Amino acid sequence: MVTTPALTFADGERAFHVRLDPAMGSETKTGRLIVLLIADSSKVPKRTSPVDGPFWDDPQPIFAVDANLSPNGFATLNDKSDCFPVRPSQLKPGRYRAQARFDLKRANSNWRREPGNLWSDEVAFEVRNTSDKQVVEMVLSKVVEQEVVQQVDGVEWFEIPSKLLSKFRGREVILRAGIVLPQNYNRLQEYPAIYEVPGFGDDHLGAVRGRPRGSGDTSEAGVLGKSSFRIVLDPEGPNGHSLFANSANNGPCGQALTEELIPALEQPDRVGSDFSKLDSFSGRYGRQFLSE
Repeated sequence: MVTTPALTFADGERAFHVRLDPAMGSETKTGRLIVLLIADSSKVPKRTSPVDGPFWDDPQPIFAVDANLSPNGFATLNDKSDCFPVRPSQLKPGRYRAQARFDLKRANSNWRREPGNLWSDEVAFEVRNTSDKQVVEMVLSKVVEQEVVQQVDGVEWFEIPSKLLSKFRGREVILRAGIVLPQNYNRLQEYPAIYEVPGFGDDHLGAVRGRPRGSGDTSEAGVLGKSSFRIVLDPEGPNGHSLFANSANNGPCGQALTEELIPALEQPDRVGSDFSKLDSFSGRYGRQFLSE
């Protein structure tokens, strides 16, 4: 059991103390620590967990700090932390549910897609008076596991490291795509390739939703869709959807797409997959891009 050091507060201070569960290992962990609240009086559905915030329709209090959490210590979030829309000392009287999450990677707009991120159970507390001293303690006891990619007939998964983005971000960055094969795919036949940029919050795993393809759509678009490679890209980055645009914040995302990922996908002699010799992309429709 971890022993929590004695707590001292200034008059009227309200703080959240977050520590690691001993089961999380003996190493110090560094990342963005966020405490999210839901007031019982809010319009947020009761079944919703605070950790799933922020909530756009009815914004709830959020507090955050950059933290180095050691196994025997804790991080404090108080009025000196980044706060929205109020500071902890300004919370209105009432009952709240609180949860903490610890983003160790900041590589995706959805923290649940980053293996190793941590979060806590919900903790209920009540603010009786804004001038009261109060501490709410939470333990990071849950960890995001690596998602198992669904293996589906007619869908291939492809990924390569990006030298361009890895250099820009100072860590390895992987470019990913999900490829939906044409209906009744024949390795000896040529097909067009349609590249799809998913909308905000989606990624290459949406390629699974491209199967099965119905046979009843005889329109030009329907025929094209069934007789082409549908390549769903992963647009995610540390700041959310990158739009595959080069920028000072996201780095050379467009370059990485056009100079690394697409050439790698379209190599005629690419090996290691049943996704054919990709010279079959040179169909009469040419290459097309779709953006949701």
